[in-house]
Amino acid sequence: MSAKQGAGSKGRGRPVRGAPPPPVEVKEPTEAEAEALLQQSRLQHAEAQLEVSQAAFGKLCNDHQQLQEVRRHEEREGYELSELFRRQLLSKNEQLASMQAEVSAAVTRLQETEAAAAQREAQLKQDFEAERQQMGAAVAAVRAELAAVAQYRQGKQELEQELHRLRSDKVGIAEALGEKVRTLQRRLYELGFGADGLGEGSKAAASDDEEATTCLEADLHRLLAHSRKVEGEIRLYGQEAEELQREMKALDSERAALLRDVRLKEEMEALYAKRGTLQAREICAAHSKIGTLERGLAQMAADYELEKAELEQQLRAQLADAANEQNGLRRLLRLRTRELRHLRHLAQEVLLQRSDVEAFLVAGIQQVRGEIAAEAAAAAGAARRLGPHRQAMQPALAASHDGPKMLEEPGGSMASISLAPSRRGSVASRAVAPSAATSPTAASSKDPAAAAAATVAGQLPGRIDVRELSWEDRERVLRLLFAKINKAAQQSAAPPVPQPQPPSPVLVSSPPPQLRGLATDAGPASLA
Repeated sequence: MSAKQGAGSKGRGRPVRGAPPPPVEVKEPTEAEAEALLQQSRLQHAEAQLEVSQAAFGKLCNDHQQLQEVRRHEEREGYELSELFRRQLLSKNEQLASMQAEVSAAVTRLQETEAAAAQREAQLKQDFEAERQQMGAAVAAVRAELAAVAQYRQGKQELEQELHRLRSDKVGIAEALGEKVRTLQRRLYELGFGADGLGEGSKAAASDDEEATTCLEADLHRLLAHSRKVEGEIRLYGQEAEELQREMKALDSERAALLRDVRLKEEMEALYAKRGTLQAREICAAHSKIGTLERGLAQMAADYELEKAELEQQLRAQLADAANEQNGLRRLLRLRTRELRHLRHLAQEVLLQRSDVEAFLVAGIQQVRGEIAAEAAAAAGAARRLGPHRQAMQPALAASHDGPKMLEEPGGSMASISLAPSRRGSVASRAVAPSAATSPTAASSKDPAAAAAATVAGQLPGRIDVRELSWEDRERVLRLLFAKINKAAQQSAAPPVPQPQPPSPVLVSSPPPQLRGLATDAGPASLA
């Protein structure tokens, strides 16, 4: 109550700095105060548990968020994988359909090619058979003509031999007749008929000679007629021989043309045979290629089915793993939610168990902070009014001011200080208590707040009036009281604090969320 009265007196007027501080009466704590202090220590211990629970709750929230992010990421990955597998399946089905269409088209083209080749082969066989028959008939006719020509040649040779014989006979007959004529002329000359055989002689001889001459002339005329006849026949035979030679030449030319045609037909037949062989080879190659393509297509279809089965199995395994992990995450989320509810229940109980002393201290700290903010605003207004003389006055004010200084922000407002008693109070108590223990006189003369804290702790004898302290010193006194309560709560026996479950290694690096606590009549939970 002295701090509250001091705060009210400070609001009414600031005491003179040169006046000696009135002594502070140190009273023995009553049973109610001891009970209040014990309750305050228990409350402080509960607040420590609340802070631990809040930290665990923050970690749990972070773990929950990370697990939600992981679950959403896995769901997104599962959807993307299923979409990828579906697209691959559609592309494979399209490729299979296109390949089946190509194979069916190739089979259709092959069947058409085989039908055309068979038809062409049948047509070629028919043409070849007809040409072979025609060529056989032509060859038979040529052979008959050749036989006739050979027979004609043989008859011609026989005729030439007969003609040569007749010519030789003609020469012999002509020589014999000439010899006979010369003999008769000699005989007639001997008989006196003159050189030409027509001279004078006896009539008998003449008659005999006339008869002989007549016989000779008749024989001569007969021989001449026979020779003329033979000559005509020979001339006729010569003409026939020339005609036969011309016909022979024509037949030879026809024979050469026929032989050339036969060779051409044989070459064409060989070409047709080669073409048929090539077509047969092409058909065999096409059959083998079709078989290879069918085997490749069957192998590809089998590989596709195997790959499809493997992909489906992998997808099922991934979906099963994702479902198991999702179930595990859901169970972990339920456990963390249950722990969070328990922590909230404990925090609510801790906030409900806040004592009047703590509420009074919190209200006092808030009032002191309000007064400090008001003084800071007044000082900032005065500084703005003073204007250029502010920089000249700051060294003098700093030299005359012997109390603790508060840090100011660039805007002129006081820097906010966290009021968590479990951390700041203990630090303040550790920072002030050694100095007060080592040098009590210096603490009482230089730092009234430290002297007041030492008096509260029972280390420095004497009395200190709280009303003479500044608002900063009063805040320090309140904080030191919080530190003293925390120290007493730490030294007292307390039940063990339940330790939260450690988070996963992935979520250790994530910072805990800033919790604001629950607002009650005593103030926010973060101020306690």
